[in-house]
Amino acid sequence: MDTNAFKRYLQHLGRRRDFEKTQLHENISTKPSKYFSTGITETSGTPRRNFQPEAAAYLLKAEIINPKLRVIIDELVIDLKTAGLWDFLAYFYPFAGGTKLSHSVNLKEADKYQINWFGNVIHDENGVTFDGATGYGDTNFNPVIDGGLIMQDLMTSYYNRTPFHSGIAFGSANLFLNANWNSILNNTINMQLGNIGDTVIADPEDSIGTISGQSLVFASAWVRKVFKIFKIQGAQPLLSANFFLGAANYQASGPLLFSNGNMGMAALGTAFPFGQAGIFGWDDITQNYQEKLNRGV
Repeated sequence: MDTNAFKRYLQHLGRRRDFEKTQLHENISTKPSKYFSTGITETSGTPRRNFQPEAAAYLLKAEIINPKLRVIIDELVIDLKTAGLWDFLAYFYPFAGGTKLSHSVNLKEADKYQINWFGNVIHDENGVTFDGATGYGDTNFNPVIDGGLIMQDLMTSYYNRTPFHSGIAFGSANLFLNANWNSILNNTINMQLGNIGDTVIADPEDSIGTISGQSLVFASAWVRKVFKIFKIQGAQPLLSANFFLGAANYQASGPLLFSNGNMGMAALGTAFPFGQAGIFGWDDITQNYQEKLNRGV
């Protein structure tokens, strides 16, 4: 082969490689399941992994490329499905990846209920931290319009990493999960559903970790080592207002009672039908997820 012919051959190979890279990018963007759900090599020398389709969609939209973190997210989905809890969720924000974008994406359905962040919110590997004055997130999830949920069939949960945070962790209309930890309230957690609430007295170390509440004939306020059940009288429908994180959205009047806490995940859905067993299983899975990220408390 003469010199000119060899140069033309090299140019052809270069154009072919450019074309193949372009096609691969387009295919991953339009057909993620082909590249994630059916297996993609994480790093050189590692076996191919079959990702759950929801995890694959989340990782793509959140732009998470860290191989270890990708596997942790996939394992989280598998654990929730195995425990029979996945189908009850409307949204699950794992707050993984450390960026404003990655913290906005819903693991349950990546194309739904993406969070809009406002004010001063810090995004890092510990999750999201609110400033107690201006920072909050709008989930764009309306409990009534989007979920058809009323007070009697709602589950709410978040992972608290701040033992003495003030304000509302999250809330919509006349429903709040209110976790106040300060000297004035003398270490109490007040979970309020509608106009009916109860208070759990706990040690400071019990205020951190997964905090969940649900109402299905009985409501359960679960704070790691403390389990408190109280009866809900009647079924009050929720007012139509998006769920906010880091603040309350009382009667759709905008954010108030801002939190200054650090949050490692947030989730909402239909109440688990397994009673205490469902809440305990949920706590174990979410705690295990945080520990894999080296941010468990």
